[in-house]
This record gives sequence, C-alpha cells and structure tokens, in this order.
Amino acid sequence: MCKSVEGADFGFSAWLSSLGGFSSKGCVRLNARRPIYEVRDATGRSIIVKLYGEDPVDEGEKERRLMKEYKALESLWNDGLGDGAYRVVKPLGYYLGNYYALAEEKATGINLLEQLRRKIKARGSLVNEINGVAELLARIHMTKPTPKTWWVPDWRRKVLGVRAGSLENELMEAGKIWEAEFPLPLPVVPLHGDPNPTNFCYDEFHLTAFDLQMYHYGYPVEDLGEFAAELKFAFEQYAGNPSEAEPYIGIMFKTYSVRTGLSFEALTAYNPFFMGIWELSMASNSFMAQKRSWLIREAYRCWKFGLQYIKRRSMPYLLSASSSGYHFH
Repeated sequence: MCKSVEGADFGFSAWLSSLGGFSSKGCVRLNARRPIYEVRDATGRSIIVKLYGEDPVDEGEKERRLMKEYKALESLWNDGLGDGAYRVVKPLGYYLGNYYALAEEKATGINLLEQLRRKIKARGSLVNEINGVAELLARIHMTKPTPKTWWVPDWRRKVLGVRAGSLENELMEAGKIWEAEFPLPLPVVPLHGDPNPTNFCYDEFHLTAFDLQMYHYGYPVEDLGEFAAELKFAFEQYAGNPSEAEPYIGIMFKTYSVRTGLSFEALTAYNPFFMGIWELSMASNSFMAQKRSWLIREAYRCWKFGLQYIKRRSMPYLLSASSSGYHFH
C-alpha cells in the first residue's frame, strides 16, 4: 500500500517536508483506479497527494495535466474561492520529478455522494445539499466569464464510443438537431469540468470542490447537466425511482439562475442535451455494465424529450444579475 509515496526518492520527500514542515508518517490510497493518496504526518495532519506520474502518457503531457489542475485551483483561490461556505480545496504545491505530484488540502466533511446516498435511502430532504452545489458552481462560473467564444461539445464521439446498437442512428439524428442550436444564448465560463458528487465534500458549514483536472471553459449548463445526470442516477441506484430527482434538479437550476442572473428558461432548455452527453459518458465506463443499457436509454429520452420544448432560434436571451455584479450581454 502507498509504495509510490512511501518509497519516494529524497527529492520528493524533501518537497513534502517543504509543505509547511509536513513529514510523511503514513498514507492511504483513496481511489482504486487513480493514484490519489491521503498522506499523514506525525501530528495527525493530512494532505492529499495526486500522482500524475503514473498516467500512461509522455512526460510533457503529465506535466501539462498536473499544471492545468494546479493553476485552476490557484486561479480560483486568487478569485476568492478559498473563503466562505462554498469553496475549492487549497493547492499546496506541485512536484515535477518522476512523480508529477500535486498536493492540496484535505477537504472537511464526508463525500457528497455518500451524503446523497444516506439521505436518499432515508427519504430525507436534499434541499441544502442541492442549493449548495448550485451556489458553488455559480461561484466557479462567475470568476472569469468570456462571452466572446463558443463551441460544440464532441457529442458524436460519445455516441459512437458507447456502442448504442439499435439506438445509435436515433442518437445521431437527435444530436444533429441539438447541434443546430449552437451557439447557445449563454456565456462561456470557467467550469469545474467533472462536478459529479464524488468530487465534493460536505459538512454542516461547507461544501468544498476538488479534483479539477477537467477544468476548462464552456457553457455553464455543461456542469449543471452533469450533476443533474449524476443525481438522477443516484435516485435510480438508491431509491429505484430516478424521477424523484426531478424536483431537486429544478431547485438547483432556480438557485443557480437567481445567483447568477442567467435565464432559467435558457439553462433548463439546454440541460437535456448536456445531461444526455454525460449519461453516455457514464455508460461507456466498464464498471457501469449493469446500468449501461439504462443510461443509454435515458440519454436518448433526454435528447428526444428536450427537443420537444426547444423554441428554435427564439430562446430568450440572458438577464443581467442585479446585486451580484454578474453581467453577460
């Protein structure tokens, strides 16, 4: 266990010690598929260390991936997301030796997916958690918006990659209709990039985001749609009824719209497209074997259902935020 960290060379150990005098006295691997470790020192303090050095890519790409996440966290911290109830983890440093390591603070609380699982099984309310996600994503998106550019997600690759069988042609046809809607009447903003519930920690006072290696610019509904897809899947898994997620998805979009001043109608109109893209992404994972067909069908339903309510070329444009100072035109 933790051979990569515990057997590290002198330079790596010295780097750990430079992080506020941190001296490793043990570690625990946190993810079976990815080399992410909780490293403890003699006082009981913990930090998180992610090793990009084990990625099966060349040295230049390892460095690029490492620095992308580090700079994303650093940028968000510089823009104030280190403070308050809705925040991101603090970047502590990086190491460009053989390990290509990123160190960050350990988020407080429990993993948000576990929090959702407990509440769903107990039939408890998720309003606080869902409002928190909307608030945190809004804070990330409001840092450095750039309304001058737009793009179309690579939905074709998602369709072809999932091997949808008899639904492939239908998905391709629906995707072409959605593509004709671009550019969207939404700004391009900094995105978390992978806001599934496993990438947040929740406690009574904070909701903290981490794992920003997919940080990039895009339409805000991309983040919202991914979380909505994950929430629907959580209700399918833990309650056997994905439709129970719908009221909470509505709450998330309403809170986000109020917080940012963006049009609720525009956000929700394009949400089915991005939900469907993420459901196809989920279905392509080998560990989703038992739910693969369900996810593909749900993606197709999202795309077909959403198209019924798109008012082509007549979507309302964005509103401007009043008190938040968040303006898109």
